[in-house]
Amino acid sequence: MTVVLGKVLSAREKRERLKKTNMAVGAFFSEAGTELIKHLVSFETQRSKFKSLVDVSEQWTQKDFSRARQAVASASFRIVCKDSELINLKEYLGKHRMFVLRLLENPNLLEHEIFTDMLWAVFHLSDEIMARKNIADLPQTDKDHLAIDIERAIRAVLVQWVSHMEHLKSDYPYLFSLAVRKNPFNSKAIINVE
Repeated sequence: MTVVLGKVLSAREKRERLKKTNMAVGAFFSEAGTELIKHLVSFETQRSKFKSLVDVSEQWTQKDFSRARQAVASASFRIVCKDSELINLKEYLGKHRMFVLRLLENPNLLEHEIFTDMLWAVFHLSDEIMARKNIADLPQTDKDHLAIDIERAIRAVLVQWVSHMEHLKSDYPYLFSLAVRKNPFNSKAIINVE
């Protein structure tokens, strides 16, 4: 009886931790992540290719989400660092730096390795960009280095975003509806319900 009760309590605790983790993931995308995707994708020279991979819609199935995660995880990115985009990214990351740091301090995220790794990739990119005083006057070797950090961040953020969208679709359809209407890959997306 004790063993069975222990398993039931353990399963309940695990569900509660997962729920708190998903809340943190949702907060990240609501507060910073969805807009961050737009900034990161601006460095990709083949944006239309990625749009077709991750343009989530109401009709997506579990198979579509799985295919998109695998496609992003194995995709070849072509990142080009332009001064104006680096300046915009530095400004954006600077505004959200403390928010990302607070998420990293959240003990509920320790079990969610993919999300934690994504936060570290974003935080590292933020560190790298913030460390440069004059972001508009970098040598090409430094831009090439930042391109590697941007690629790491964009891959991690997109894989997590697809997983988050799948979670919303299955558990919170009303939140999923809004997330689809805010889809950073759909240029025709509008917030108003029509």
